[in-house]
Order: sequence, then C-alpha cells, then structure tokens
Amino acid sequence: MDAWAWLIAYLIGFALLQLVLYRYFQRGESTHEGDREPGYQRLERRSAAADVGSAEDADGVYCQHCGARNDRGFSYCQNCVEPLR
Repeated sequence: MDAWAWLIAYLIGFALLQLVLYRYFQRGESTHEGDREPGYQRLERRSAAADVGSAEDADGVYCQHCGARNDRGFSYCQNCVEPLR
C-alpha cells in the first residue's frame, strides 16, 4: 500500500479505538469482578464504615469518602485515592 492508504487505515483504526474506549468508560465497567455496580459497593462500604462508629480501629483507618479500610501508615486511601484525615 502507498503512504496515503496506510495513513487513512491508521486514522480509522485510531478513531475506532477511541470510540471503544469512550464507550467502555461511559458504561462504568471495570476489570474487577465485584465492581459490576460501582455505586452500590461504594454506598455499602460507606455505610459499613459509618456503623463502626470511629474512623480508626486496631486494624486500620476507614476512608471518610468511600468507607474502605486502609492499613495504618497510609496518607491516601487505597481505593479512591482521597487523602485520609
């Protein structure tokens, strides 16, 4: 093929890749098995952390944003990357 055919094939392929990535992120799919409904799990974690009563326990620190438990010594949440206070 000449250079123009390769350029057109590349541009069409790149546009299709971008479209596939856009659709993937718009649907909120994840590679994690349990994240089929991401909002549901965040609410569940947040309510579990709220039931604990304190933001800290013997095993770690609970994130105020998503409710995930983090080991002591971390400055940022391992789940949502928000700062731990």
